[in-house]
Amino acid sequence: MVLKERPEKYGFKSEKWTGPLLVQWIKMDYGLEYQKAQVYNLLEKVGLVYKV
Repeated sequence: MVLKERPEKYGFKSEKWTGPLLVQWIKMDYGLEYQKAQVYNLLEKVGLVYKV
C-alpha cells in the first residue's frame, strides 16, 4: 500500500507517505497505536527506507 497508493486515497492531504501519516492510518484502520519510530522500524524490516 505504501508503495502503490497515495495518502490522498485515504483522506490525507499529502502526496507522500510519512511516518506520522502512517501512524494515523494504522490507528484509523487497525485501532493500534504506534510511535513514529516504531513505524520506521517496521518499514525498515520489510526493506523500505524514507528518502527525501
